[in-house]
Amino acid sequence: MESGLRDPGFAAAVAVADGSFDDLFASGLSPVDYKDAITCVKAVERLRRRADAVVVELLDEIQQRSLYAFDGHSSAKSFVRHHGNVSASEAA
Repeated sequence: MESGLRDPGFAAAVAVADGSFDDLFASGLSPVDYKDAITCVKAVERLRRRADAVVVELLDEIQQRSLYAFDGHSSAKSFVRHHGNVSASEAA
């Protein structure tokens, strides 16, 4: 899949993460029993929080380097909101 990412290391990491999510969906997301369901929920929630942390780190990098200004945005948050096609709360 062509991502358009210019940093080869970042592109490779995104490809691996994307493939891992594909593997999760392909697994059927079917817990064995209720105890396994609890463990699955905790595991997926951990992944969600880590993905959120990546967004925060990226937002901070965009803010620190004022990368948002190059296409006319007033802040990193508005940049992420626009280019990520997300709500204001999701861009925070």
